[in-house]
Amino acid sequence: MNKMLSFIIPVLAWILFIYQMVITQVFIQSYMENQIVHMLLVGVLLSLCSVQAAKKTGWKIFWGANALAFIIVCGYIKLDFNYLEMMIGFPEPFETAFGAALLVILVIATYKSWGKVFPTITILALAYFFFGHLLPEPLYHSRINFPTAISFLSLGFGTGIFGSILGMIVEFGFLLVLFGALLEAMGANDFFLEMGKLGGKISRGGPAQTAIIGSSLVGMASGSALANVMITGAFTIPTMKRFGYKPETAGAIEAVASAGSQIMPPIMGATAFLMAAFLGVPFPQVMIAAFVPAVLYYLAVGVSVELIARRMNISAPTGEVDKRLLLERAAVFLIPLGLLTVLLVCQYSPGYTAFYSILLVLAIGYARKSTRPSFKKLSKGIVSGVVSAAKISVVVASVAVIAQVVITTGLGTKLAHVIFLVSGGHLFVTLIMAMILCIFLGCGVPSSAAYALVAILVAPAIVKMGIDPFQIHFFCLYFAVISCITPPVALATLGATSIAESDYTKTGWEALKLSISGYIIPFFVVFNSAILLRNEDILISFLSIGAAIGAIFCICATMYGYLYGIATTPMRMLSCVAAVFLGWYVFSTDIIYFFSGVGCGLTFLGRQYFLNKKQNSRSLA
Repeated sequence: MNKMLSFIIPVLAWILFIYQMVITQVFIQSYMENQIVHMLLVGVLLSLCSVQAAKKTGWKIFWGANALAFIIVCGYIKLDFNYLEMMIGFPEPFETAFGAALLVILVIATYKSWGKVFPTITILALAYFFFGHLLPEPLYHSRINFPTAISFLSLGFGTGIFGSILGMIVEFGFLLVLFGALLEAMGANDFFLEMGKLGGKISRGGPAQTAIIGSSLVGMASGSALANVMITGAFTIPTMKRFGYKPETAGAIEAVASAGSQIMPPIMGATAFLMAAFLGVPFPQVMIAAFVPAVLYYLAVGVSVELIARRMNISAPTGEVDKRLLLERAAVFLIPLGLLTVLLVCQYSPGYTAFYSILLVLAIGYARKSTRPSFKKLSKGIVSGVVSAAKISVVVASVAVIAQVVITTGLGTKLAHVIFLVSGGHLFVTLIMAMILCIFLGCGVPSSAAYALVAILVAPAIVKMGIDPFQIHFFCLYFAVISCITPPVALATLGATSIAESDYTKTGWEALKLSISGYIIPFFVVFNSAILLRNEDILISFLSIGAAIGAIFCICATMYGYLYGIATTPMRMLSCVAAVFLGWYVFSTDIIYFFSGVGCGLTFLGRQYFLNKKQNSRSLA
């Protein structure tokens, strides 16, 4: 059985890969029919992978039956597409049964791919859809009969599963995940490692900077912080431990760097495309707006790592950078990524862009012997990428179901009303509640799906309070991403803990400290549009970004109690005050707070510098 599956699964993955490439260039069938075929192939592939992984015969039969169910259900929907399209809203009992079966096998596939959290949310949404008419106000909605409900959720093309949300994955998101997998297959990870060594020449935290640089580059294309941890953490975490980092610190650095990759332009784990669609704006606008927040996030992580290294007296790696390898691998990574960015900025379609970027990766990779993978390695990379992308497809399809529930029942408006009532109309309290909800909804879910979920459920409540949708969507995105490193459910941290062989609680705490800026930057974004480069006043934009950088720097120094030397408690308090003043300037743009923060910050900086200089003089004496 397993030998046969070892042949069937790669063949199916290649078919799905080729199909996704072809439909970006050739009109084979309608937009909706492409989604149906995509779901059929994805469902069968993931089910067969589950058959292969199952140890007991009973589970093998179960997952085999699930694969067969995907073939029958999606196959019927595809063959009867024209009739079903005419019967939208009024399906016959036979068609209704197929629609209900599709929902069941989709939830099962989502459970197998992403665990309990997201299927539970989907089931709760479905329960609300069918039984919400029994609830009191403000959650009550009109009764929806079962056939009509199934039509809305799984058979109504343009609504539910087969709609714009899954359509974005089918058109380009799937290929973007494959783009990242092919970069890995062509040896781009070697480029990241050498880049990290290069950064280590100017930084004490060299091995950790390798993790930061490598993870930020890999993960922005992978679409999953957990996948990113498993890809780059395999070599960065052992290296950090070897050079003196504690296991929990090494794991935390990798987890936080991997999470941040989901907010790093230009790709942002494919989430930026979803945001552009939700906001109804061109993708380049999202990409440009994401630049400053991403830099602030990684600046905080980089500064924290440097302070940790200096406080723990960790030395940078002494190995020489392999310049030849760096140049060879740079072409594989930088040229395709450059083409991807340029084409997107020039507003070519994402599907067109992904198609030619993938071809360029293959062309450059095979042009040189040193970067040319064997067919076996290439096939392994494509299969791995297709399976990862397939998992994202099923969870996005579940998001589409939840989105339809929210739209049809008006749940978004009702939640907005509840949040407004509980918060008393106070914006900051509303944002805190939204932050908690975003983190909760994002637990155990890939960043693209987590963002889509919170954008549907949370964003409307705050937009009604007068906040620019652009700013609140970035707020939601950040906390959806941060959820993967927020205890107690922190998948990226859990993955890093397994590699580092560290204590999960300690690793989670270290990750929380390292990522503290990630909990502050979203609030900056909401209160000051300059952080997204959307403020027309150049002076305010310049001062706001400068204040944000200063605030984050002071927060890091306060958190780790170190700058040039160990900071005393009064000095840490002074640094904290400077951070508060500078941060408050970002919120209020009142110049008094800016100068107060600068004054406190310079006092702290000068005091630490001269104290350290004095101690060094005594040591030499």
